[in-house]
Amino acid sequence: MANIRTRSGYTVSEPYPMNGFPPSVIEELGKRLVYRRVVGQSDVDGNEFSRIFAEAVDGTALNAPLGIADVTWNACCWSVKTVKNSRPHALTTVSRGPERQRTLRLIIGRNSPTYSAGVDNPTADIQSTGNIVLEIQNNRISESRGRYSDVRLMVFVRNMETREFTMFERPIVPFAVNSYTWRQNARGNLEGFEGETHRFTWQPHGSQLTLIEPIPASATRFRIKGLPEELQMENVLNAVGFEPSWIEVV
Repeated sequence: MANIRTRSGYTVSEPYPMNGFPPSVIEELGKRLVYRRVVGQSDVDGNEFSRIFAEAVDGTALNAPLGIADVTWNACCWSVKTVKNSRPHALTTVSRGPERQRTLRLIIGRNSPTYSAGVDNPTADIQSTGNIVLEIQNNRISESRGRYSDVRLMVFVRNMETREFTMFERPIVPFAVNSYTWRQNARGNLEGFEGETHRFTWQPHGSQLTLIEPIPASATRFRIKGLPEELQMENVLNAVGFEPSWIEVV
């Protein structure tokens, strides 16, 4: 554990330095992923991975997130995202030119300007709608930052077939709303740009907000080399001493 100084001047303990996953956390994640495969569960969704991550850091998974917090540990919280990808270990792509950094699409909220701000026609003023969408997200971020001194985004990129994984963290801070320019694409969705860099997509139907997140070079990559055979039901039942008398018709 390490110490950090908060904005209020108090010193609190953090679970580990930002994006510096200790070997123990990686091992605990790996153990739980192996267990899932052995008992016949071929993949893991977001809620399941939040529980796995909480166990790995000795934290608490929140069934009902507060703000954007999915997992907490003392004064630290995480917004946890997991993405299925065929090449988790690849950090760059090449498209008819120099290498560029790979990005992920992360669903970070369902933000409705109609519900939150009474906007009748979200596409009437695209820039205003985009600003409101980010302000809604900033309110959730502020709620978590009011409760926790250390607020992190934790991203887990997975390929359960090849058993390859990449993960990284970064601090979560409110978005600078006025730094983004919003446009409508051919599908009717709104896209937020920082300069010429695409950073957000918001869908009027469903109000889903997606963040375009780069994979940093400092991301942690690991793989599971060994995997035992999947447990068979009869073997498990024999191991726990199952007897037909356990079943009672009432």
